[in-house]
Amino acid sequence: MKISKFTYIFKSKNNGCLMYNSRTNSFAEISDTLFDKLESFRINPERITELFNQDELDVLIKAKIVVKENEDEDYVMTEKMRYYMSGFHSNSLNLTIAPTTECNFRCPYCYEVNKPKKFMTSVVEDAIVHFIEKHEKTDQISLTWYGGEPLLAFQSIKSLYEKISKIEGKRIVQHSIITNGYLMDKEKCLFFKEHQLNMVQFTLDGCRETHNKIRLHKNKKITTYDRIVENIELCAEQLPETIINVRVHIDENRLEEYAKVHGELKKLCEKHQNIHLTPGFITDYERNCELLDRQQRGQFFIDLYHKHGIDVQFYPSHELGGCGATCLNSYVVGPEGELYKCWVDVGNKDRIIGSVCDMKIHNEYLLANYLVNSNMYDDDECKQCMLLPICNGGCPIRRLNNKKKGLNENLCTARKDFLQQYLETHYEIKKKQESNV
Repeated sequence: MKISKFTYIFKSKNNGCLMYNSRTNSFAEISDTLFDKLESFRINPERITELFNQDELDVLIKAKIVVKENEDEDYVMTEKMRYYMSGFHSNSLNLTIAPTTECNFRCPYCYEVNKPKKFMTSVVEDAIVHFIEKHEKTDQISLTWYGGEPLLAFQSIKSLYEKISKIEGKRIVQHSIITNGYLMDKEKCLFFKEHQLNMVQFTLDGCRETHNKIRLHKNKKITTYDRIVENIELCAEQLPETIINVRVHIDENRLEEYAKVHGELKKLCEKHQNIHLTPGFITDYERNCELLDRQQRGQFFIDLYHKHGIDVQFYPSHELGGCGATCLNSYVVGPEGELYKCWVDVGNKDRIIGSVCDMKIHNEYLLANYLVNSNMYDDDECKQCMLLPICNGGCPIRRLNNKKKGLNENLCTARKDFLQQYLETHYEIKKKQESNV
């Protein structure tokens, strides 16, 4: 028997001895005596019967604090199996459709800026329908509209949704859109209300002043912040059952912007409970890195809570890892019917894996790399990490770039450096909540 590598015990200056296990995602305050026993056991596992009676040992084993010699490794192997089973699940088809790569904005950081601007035709729409029909084992469809700016092709969205919804034996179970929000209006809200939009994501680049300098309209005389915020509120009113995510872009020069946006939109979020603000750390896919390093990202959340009084979810949740790019029945469809695995690839000819128009996969090598060569369960460092059960493994395309291009970009979660601080803060928040009851 031994202490699980997924067990983390530490002494907090203000909160006594604390113990966390990432496999069970459990967290508890423990006595000084138990802390000392566990530390002694970690150093000398042969002292197990001397340190613990059977009742104590039974509790520790049940909580996965203490495990058999190879149990941690067996757990990782089982999680790897679950990961592959989830990725190759056959009854769901996940489609992210870009009806256009054109955009009404000209953001300076956009990775699509030099890519061809195309619009989808009715011929491609029909090919997508045929592509869905050929997935005979799937009966559930997740549908996300993407771009470019998808609302520039609103007629294609309406037409294609109607065609897909009429496919026999297929049901749209998830419906969402990623938009800059400038073109949202009552007509579009009515359509999305009638066709049950589950989630809409808007994007802001900071507070009003900062956003208007960065989030540029093609017509440089037009400022965009107020129009987008108005449309966020319009969606909240017209689509009360829809989750509205407002993604606030963060880079090394905009660390304080999230707090400013939170202040500007506080009343709006209090009025409409379906509006949720989330920080979006900008990634430079050309250099295969995030513009904020792990330390900056970790400290960002600490500062949000302690400096600005903004609620933060410090406690982790279980993650199986992966994203749509690592799932067999998940595709990004470009405006000409070309198929990709990742939406960052849209418009890049070298990253096309196939086409809905000829129903063929042309680049099996790239497809195989996404499906079986981009996960954390084949990474020796990841398999040894105590945070593996609560880590999604990072971006698959960046993991592939590390392997294929000899890069060494760190994909680790900020929790790796801030676990103790996050757990302590979570503990203090819970104590405050209990004292106020």
